[in-house]
Amino acid sequence: PVPLLVSEINEDSCTLEWKAPSWTGGEELKGYLIEMRVGDSNIWRKVCNVESHLKSYQVKNLEEGSEYYFRISAQ
Repeated sequence: PVPLLVSEINEDSCTLEWKAPSWTGGEELKGYLIEMRVGDSNIWRKVCNVESHLKSYQVKNLEEGSEYYFRISAQ
C-alpha cells in the first residue's frame, strides 16, 4: 500500500497527498479513485476520480467533529 498523507486539516476540509504506485501490473495508470467513509460506517462512498498526474486533492464539505477515513485506488 502507498502511504496517504492528510494535511491542511480545518473545520470543513482537508488535503490528501499520495505517491504513484511503484508497480502497475504493466498497465498504464489512468487515474485515481478517492473514497471516504464516515465514523463507524462500513460504507465507502466515492469522493471523485482524479487524473493520473495529480497526487493531491482537497476534500471539502466535511463536518467539524466528525471522523473520516480515506482511501485512494489507482485505476
